Amino acid sequence: MYAISARARDRCPFVVLVVTPDSATARWASKSIDRGGDSMWRSIVVGPDGIPVITDVDAAARDPHLAVLSVMAHGRDADVPTAVAVASAAAVGASRLPEPLRMLCFALIESSLGDAARKSFEMLPQGQRFMSETQRQGFAQGEARGKAQSILRVLERRGIVVQAEHRERILTCSDTTALERWLDAAVTAASADDLL
Repeated sequence: MYAISARARDRCPFVVLVVTPDSATARWASKSIDRGGDSMWRSIVVGPDGIPVITDVDAAARDPHLAVLSVMAHGRDADVPTAVAVASAAAVGASRLPEPLRMLCFALIESSLGDAARKSFEMLPQGQRFMSETQRQGFAQGEARGKAQSILRVLERRGIVVQAEHRERILTCSDTTALERWLDAAVTAASADDLL
């Protein structure tokens, strides 16, 4: 349905690409579908067998996105040493990315490892740095988000109208010192302008 709708909407050639870290899903999605009238449909499928096992740190640094995809495809393999090597290379490659993308890659790496591989990875020096940075960043983001939501709740409870630009400024602030100051001021501020 997606493919037919996309073709009808955009009136151009199209493909459906299925990317999956699961071999069984890849086999299932690769099967041809008989649409009737000698018309067959087949998606392009990239499963774990189509994703390289990247254990080389230099290769991961050159293409950190592919390195992370390699962890997603092979991080739960029964070969734990290879899964750990793939995660280690991807962590080094992703460490050079801008912060928001780096944090996303670190979260994907962590969630893509099997239990044994994750425990082994966490014992390595680069795994400890990776995990501690991920946890520190996650905690800081959660703390800032919680303070921002508290500020908005206090203002709402006090009947103070918060314009969209003020709401965005509060919610996107990552400076916890400023957020604490605003939270204290929210108790007595006459308006959002006064608060900020």
